[in-house]
Amino acid sequence: MKTQIIDLKRRNILKQSLFGLSAVAAAAIVSPKQVFAEDGLPKLVEDDPMAIGVGYKNDATQIDIVKYPKRAGEEGAKQLCENCALYTGEKDAEWGKCTIFAGKQVNAKGWCSVWAPKA
Repeated sequence: MKTQIIDLKRRNILKQSLFGLSAVAAAAIVSPKQVFAEDGLPKLVEDDPMAIGVGYKNDATQIDIVKYPKRAGEEGAKQLCENCALYTGEKDAEWGKCTIFAGKQVNAKGWCSVWAPKA
C-alpha cells in the first residue's frame, strides 16, 4: 500500500483555495433562485417536497378535485389558505405565513389538503 503525502506548500494551498472558491461561486450562479415575499421569507413553490405531499397549489382553482374531493363542491370552493386555521398571514395580504410550512409563505388564494376552518 502506497502512503500518500500531504503537500502543504503555500502554492498548492493557494491553488486549492482558489479552486474551492470558484466552485462555490459557480454553484451560487447556477443554483435556482428563491422568490421572496415582501417580509423576506421565501414563497412556497409548488414543487417543494412538503407542498407536493399535502397537495398545495398557489391557486386553489388548480386543485384536482378527483384526488382531493374535500375541495369539490360549493363548500370546497370556499376553502382558501386565507380562511384556514393554520394561516397566520395578515388579512388582505397576497402571501402569508402558515404553521405547516415553517419559514416559507403561502399564497392567500392557495390551498392544501391540511385546510381546516377558522374557529
